[in-house]
Amino acid sequence: MKTTTRYVTSRLESGIEVVSVSLTPFKSGEGVRVDVPIGPDTNPDKIRNRAIALAQPLLPVRTRLEGTKAPSPLKPLTPKPPDELVFSPEEIMPYLLELLPMMAAVAGKPIRLELTSEVPTASTDCKAIVNFNPEPFLMGRVQSGQGRGLHEASHIAYSPEGVELLTQAQEDGQERLVYILNLMMDRRDDDLNCRYHRGYARMVRRRLADLMPGPLESGNGASSEARTSVYIDFAYACKKHTRPRHRVVWRVMKIVKRAIKRVNDPKRPHNYGRLLTASKEVKKLLDLFEPEPLMDPRLDRFVLFMSALNRAIRGKQVSGAVRTAFRAALSRWHTANRKRTLQGVTRAFNGLPTRATGSGFGTTQVGRVYKVTPNPAAYAPSLARVRQWVAPLRRILFELALPEARVERGLDEGELDFDALSVLVTGGRNCMKREDEELKLDVAMCFVNDVSSSRGADTHGTDLGVAFNEALLHPPQGVESHFLAFHDDVFDCGAACPNNGIAGVQAAGSTNEASALREAGRVLAKSGRRRKLVFVACDGGPNDPRAVERECRGLMAAGILPVRLLIGVDAAPRSYPIELFFSDYAELFRDLHSLFRSLLAAARS
Repeated sequence: MKTTTRYVTSRLESGIEVVSVSLTPFKSGEGVRVDVPIGPDTNPDKIRNRAIALAQPLLPVRTRLEGTKAPSPLKPLTPKPPDELVFSPEEIMPYLLELLPMMAAVAGKPIRLELTSEVPTASTDCKAIVNFNPEPFLMGRVQSGQGRGLHEASHIAYSPEGVELLTQAQEDGQERLVYILNLMMDRRDDDLNCRYHRGYARMVRRRLADLMPGPLESGNGASSEARTSVYIDFAYACKKHTRPRHRVVWRVMKIVKRAIKRVNDPKRPHNYGRLLTASKEVKKLLDLFEPEPLMDPRLDRFVLFMSALNRAIRGKQVSGAVRTAFRAALSRWHTANRKRTLQGVTRAFNGLPTRATGSGFGTTQVGRVYKVTPNPAAYAPSLARVRQWVAPLRRILFELALPEARVERGLDEGELDFDALSVLVTGGRNCMKREDEELKLDVAMCFVNDVSSSRGADTHGTDLGVAFNEALLHPPQGVESHFLAFHDDVFDCGAACPNNGIAGVQAAGSTNEASALREAGRVLAKSGRRRKLVFVACDGGPNDPRAVERECRGLMAAGILPVRLLIGVDAAPRSYPIELFFSDYAELFRDLHSLFRSLLAAARS
């Protein structure tokens, strides 16, 4: 595709940022030079909008956010969105793929990104899933879109109880209270995001600068409506960090800041509910100056404002084609990453110590460990579903387990070496040889299956465990296996055996992954095999990501390589040395044979 050069700069006029685009450099020497891709039918307006979008990361962001060093002057940035899309769905895929690892870094756990038009901007379950409307990317506001994704990831990191708390506020039947609480949560999580991830603060500021609509008051960044409504004034002050215009808003912002400080205090655990208590205090004070309408609640000015805000920033409809294209791009991305990762498994094995160098497998306190007996009733239906995968897996296993012949020559004892008869003729005695077999595949494997409540009634995780169990039944010499399952507790299903009990462990509870890793380490520590390998199959994030990292370091110090199979997850912070992503279980089963071969071949090294 051809490109054309444009020069972009911005200036403030009456508190509004005006963006200019030129074919030639500006006389002042200021401005950003960008190369804009153009097609045969690209019109001048689209060229201009694309130039602004590409230059946006280098232009100043003029909005205030606590916890960051705000640029001066503190003026609003409210660019008018173009009427047509700046980028096509195919053109925004690189931006979305770039955003994923950043979101995972903020969330601190595996996440899944779902494109949708069902939410105005974005939403999250505060656990792992982010529903995302990509409208900012399509409209050319790239950094604003990145800030939107990072904001939702911050809810996963800092407000895991957020959905429950909002539900509790909703049960009180007060829409105002829900909006107040949501504004406070947004403020807190944005502040923490910028405090702990300063490299992403610019994107968060850009999102806030683009977010709030309405005619702007010069020099303040708030809507002119803030002068006549204490609630609207509070919305801007809390979310966008503008200067309050009413004395009562100054008072309630002190309540907000004090509550956030108490919730953030590490010496006060389990204090998240303080935000709801503070929200009720804020509502009580604001209601004194702007009471709720008695006749018709639908005329509530604050509720109407927040609803209008959602409508104003509602994204374009995301078609099924866009979602399909995104999933296809992700699948290609994951496939390429798996290929690169598997190429490094041999190096990872060779980097492990030949003998344990650590004193243990981390510091995680293992909870209850239950012994699980075979369960024919649960095993049979799962076996019927995976039988087609078993024979190829066993063929790969036995092929790689074939011992390698080794011949020692020039010996005084053994059998006659006919290739050394000349030595015998000259009177030498070292014309004997000895043949033996070297065991190339000398490995102990532990398969660990996540059976937390997030799996629900899905049987694919069970099917994967059964497929591995069948493949490892009656293994060749030099191969050992063990099976674990976990949620809150750990379930020891023993070595591969007929009707292995891993098929009967019911989904429940949370994801106590660290305890499962610790138990896997204890099991494998008893093995005398040269290579030791842990497979962890999961579809979400652990209860304690830091504990998982500690356990992985402990396993590697003990000469054990942990491998994580992440299913239905788009990105994750790097906790394991080997992490393999799959869009779904269907993709995993399609790739199962090559995965099995690559890992066992690396174990032979």
